[in-house]
Amino acid sequence: MSIEMIKRIKDAEKEAEEMEKQARIEARELIKQAEEKALLMLRRREEQARKDADALLSKARQQAEEEIVKTLKEDTQRQCDHIRQVAQKYMPEAVDMVMKRMVNFHGDN
Repeated sequence: MSIEMIKRIKDAEKEAEEMEKQARIEARELIKQAEEKALLMLRRREEQARKDADALLSKARQQAEEEIVKTLKEDTQRQCDHIRQVAQKYMPEAVDMVMKRMVNFHGDN
């Protein structure tokens, strides 16, 4: 083999090594970019999940508050109705008592 041929082979081997080295650098860079992109996507999804959870929690609280208010209103209405029924029951007696006092008061004068 000639010296020229050996030199070409060595140059080709050197070029192949350089290409392999460059390919490894590019592969590492691609992996790094992919990892960064994946991490960014993960953070975005986590943030969206937090927002969704907050919205669901807020809605649940609002529904619970509305249910509590509704229940309190219903209970209050029942109590008012009961008081009215009791008052109606004693109304004739109260009117009679007031009338007697008025008659007695006017009768004494």
